[in-house]
Amino acid sequence: MTLLIQQAKFELYQKQTLNLPHFAIKPQQYWIVVGGNGSGKSAFALALQNELPLQEGEYHNTFKRVQSFSFEKQREILEATL
Repeated sequence: MTLLIQQAKFELYQKQTLNLPHFAIKPQQYWIVVGGNGSGKSAFALALQNELPLQEGEYHNTFKRVQSFSFEKQREILEATL
């Protein structure tokens, strides 16, 4: 299983795009994306979940689903785990 994005351009809004030259997630990997308001974290998460129109490039996903959590939800899970 893997998620692979290559040379991708995703459509956002008002003619804005999100460009991802290369990104891959393999089984048992966990990624954290941080940044300020308006930096593109939510757009990136939507692209990973294939929720944005792909204008060009490749998107391949063999996972059953891609899940994203807010910082608050991650903290909640971490506290419950520890």
